[in-house]
Parts: sequence; structure tokens; C-alpha cells
Amino acid sequence: MQESRRKYFVSPLILFSMNGGSSSVSCRLTNKVVIIPNEYVELLERCLNSEAVYLPRSIREELLSKSILFNSEEGFWKKLNRERETKGRHFPLVYEIELTNHCPYKCVMCPRTNFMDRSLGHMDLNLFRKIIDEISPHQKFTTLHHFGESLLYPHLYEAISYAKSKNVLADLSVNPQMLTPEKTDEILDAGLATLTLSLDSLAPGSFRKIRGKDADMQLIEENIGYLLSRNLRCGKQLIITMQMINMRHNKGEQDSFIEQWRDSGADAVIVRQFSSRDFSMEYVADLSDDDIGVQKPCSAPWKQLSVLWDGRVVPCSLDYNAAIVLGDLNNSTIEGIWQGYKIKELRENQGNYLLCRKCARSPERMIEVRRKLGFRRFHYTDSNYKIHKIYSEYDYSEKLRKIGHY
Repeated sequence: MQESRRKYFVSPLILFSMNGGSSSVSCRLTNKVVIIPNEYVELLERCLNSEAVYLPRSIREELLSKSILFNSEEGFWKKLNRERETKGRHFPLVYEIELTNHCPYKCVMCPRTNFMDRSLGHMDLNLFRKIIDEISPHQKFTTLHHFGESLLYPHLYEAISYAKSKNVLADLSVNPQMLTPEKTDEILDAGLATLTLSLDSLAPGSFRKIRGKDADMQLIEENIGYLLSRNLRCGKQLIITMQMINMRHNKGEQDSFIEQWRDSGADAVIVRQFSSRDFSMEYVADLSDDDIGVQKPCSAPWKQLSVLWDGRVVPCSLDYNAAIVLGDLNNSTIEGIWQGYKIKELRENQGNYLLCRKCARSPERMIEVRRKLGFRRFHYTDSNYKIHKIYSEYDYSEKLRKIGHY
């Protein structure tokens, strides 16, 4: 006797791709994969419309066991929270230390340009040293930026070299127009480990549209030329990434961007998907053709923290305006904040925080976007969540692993 039809909840964290008569369905929460006939993808699609469907027992049990399908939405949230808690850290990774939030540019994709209204400043060097002293037994790599141009920090050499003296290697992401030969010498002499150069376009007109009217492509190329030649003379001690964010303003430039830099001496050339942060779908649509699709669910409150220039601590790299302040390192410690009531409240009620609820990595947001885009446009692997292109002359990931980036 055939079992009766029933309703299910489809995880918002799955991706599928079709190959002939079968489909591969993967879960971004558990990293498990199921191969099913194409007609069952159609049944998953119908589940989103609250339809009751019949699934053979073997298919149903496999989809349920691999967290692709749930008997209820409540079951999905319970599984998600268990996974987050299981993979949590006893001491957080301090993912970013914001040396400064000053920046002369008005980049169209940066929330700092239109939305950030917190006060500007530079981190006190003694506070920076205190942070490094506390994290050095627990991690060997950190990023020295958040929402500002770190090349403007007056104590940049001292910060990088102090971190290195404590066996914490440093990463920067900079606008190469600010990377003068003097600054290149400074960061190389201090012992910087990795550097990302944010370019976004090779065409001067497009670049000014993205970075602002003061962007100077000729100066940028001169600065990059000096950096690459000086790094080569130093035995390529610095891992350099050339990066473009895929947007409407640079549409069609991806292949030429990679070709321009692939033999330049950089370690990697990356074209990334535009990150929607907590922007509205309408705002994202104005900047990028990319859909806000399936993403790895946020686990930041269980794994990491970011520190603002004034010592306040926020949960992640997307909190540009100090929307969720978990503590202050001027009168507390990282360990104290990590065990504090504010972050425990965030872990238990993340969906109550506007910043989290609007974030593209929020399951709540993904469920909302899925309703608007539909099952196939949201979940199909060829239509969302992709690093468009990456070129690496070296084993880039292995180099990063060796210095503790992973």
C-alpha cells in the first residue's frame, strides 16, 4: 500500500545540478550529497509551495538523513543550531582588527560610503598590542582591516612587526592607489604576510565609477609595478592577490582582468561574487547581476569576532556600523567577551537582530529570497553563489595554509 502524501520543509542551504536523468543535491550545512532522479527535484520544488507530496521511503530517508529535507521548519532550525554549537570554538578567532576606519574613497559597493555613520579614528597602538598579546597563543594569522584604508594608519609598520614578533602573521586588503613605493617598502620591511589589491576594473572610466572620481589608474599601475618588482627582489615573501568584485559597472571585463595580471608575479587573480551584506535586494540589483542565492550559513557568533579601531568588539566582518557591540577591550578581554551574556544572547536569538536577519548568510534571509526568486533560480548551482574565476600560478591554498590562514 502506497504511503500517504505529506508536507516537508526543504532546507534553504541546498544546491542542485542536473546531469542527464539524475540530479546531484548537496547540503551546505553538512557537506553531504545525494543523487536522485530529476523528477524528485520537481517534488522538492512543489514542497516550497506547501504541497503535500509522496516520496518513496528510500529517497525520503536519504534526503532526511542528509539534512536536505525536514519534517518541519522547526526541525531545520534545531539541526542548524546543533551544527553551529558542535563546531564552535572555546576561544574565538579574531578575524579582523580595524586599525583605522578613515578612507578617502567612495566605492559604490562599500557600505562605508552611504551607510556608516560611526566616528572615525585610529587604533591606539597599546590597545593593538594588548589584542595581539591575548590572541597570540590561539591563532597565527589575522587581518588588519575592517572598514577603512589601513595604509592610512600612522603606526602600520609597528603593528605588523609587533604582530609578527608574537608569531601572528598579518593580512591587508588595500586600494593600490594608496600603496606608494614608500608604503610598499614599509609593509615588506615590517613582514606583512598576505596582501589583496582591490582593483575592480582596468578601464579608467569604469574604475572611477566604482572607486570615485579621484581614482587614478596610471598611478595605480605604477604602484603595483613597484610592489611586484620589490617583492620579487625579496624572494616573493609576500603572497599577493589581485581581486575584482563582479558588478554591473565592470561587466564583461573578467577575462581581460585575469589575462592582464596572470603573468604579473601575483600569486592569484580572483574575480569574486558581489557580497550583498545587509543590503536590500533592490540595492544589490542596481550594482550586480548576481542573485543573492544559497550561501554558507553564518556561524560567526560561535567562531569569531572583529575589533573596531576604538576597542569595541562586533561579531563579524559585515558589521560596519557597530550595530551589535558585544563588549569593549578597553575595559575587558577577548575571553571575557566570548563568555559574556551579550554573545550568548546573540547565539540564542540571532534572528532577532536586524543586521543578522538582513545578511545574505542568514537562513532567514535566504528563505525570504527563495520565496521571491523561486526554487530553481535560488538553488540551481549555475545561477548563484560562485567565485566566477580564479587563476593561480602557484598552489595558492597550500601557501595560505602553511602560514596559518586556514
